[in-house]
Amino acid sequence: MALEQAGRLLQSAAILSDRGDRSTAFVLAMFGREELGRSRLLRDLAERARDGEQITPSRVRQICEDHVSKQQKSQLSSMLAANRGTSVGDALQTMLTSPIDSRETKQAREIVEVASEATGRRAPSDRHDQRMRALYVDLDSSGRWRRPQDLDERVLEREVFYAISDYAGERDRLRDEVLEDDFPAMAKARTAKCPGLVLPMPTWPQSLAV
Repeated sequence: MALEQAGRLLQSAAILSDRGDRSTAFVLAMFGREELGRSRLLRDLAERARDGEQITPSRVRQICEDHVSKQQKSQLSSMLAANRGTSVGDALQTMLTSPIDSRETKQAREIVEVASEATGRRAPSDRHDQRMRALYVDLDSSGRWRRPQDLDERVLEREVFYAISDYAGERDRLRDEVLEDDFPAMAKARTAKCPGLVLPMPTWPQSLAV
């Protein structure tokens, strides 16, 4: 059910992005990410319960209430973007243009791997902080007002794309029949819902359609 909600939120994010409201689209996309993360946390709990661990409703709520943890759990792929003229940007360019077995490519790959690991560690917290900035008007450390619409639209649009891509990958991996085979109790809970559970098709913004 959390995965279904993730899909619904991300569909709405794509619609808002197409309408030019990038900051609100980003907020919805990050909430969609959190629901994707929640669905994975719940499947982890289902596995533990299947192995005999007693999982109480209060424990479920406690595990699922942390925003950064849900962002972390929703991170199913690693995306790295960098401008030319930076060490990472130049390394990415080298990997594209140099022979695959060259010394330059090997050195560039090492730079990219280090940067990818660092980005992966920071991304959940960074996305949560960015969501707060995209949602509220607030004062910065210098006393100046920050508005959601002042954020870099290219960054927001890219994060919407990444979130939808991770949802699409998860949806492809978790067809209904697989969920029913692995977690019959969860399947029973889904079939009791009216209307039944439907995982929405991933929808990308027109400007980022794949």
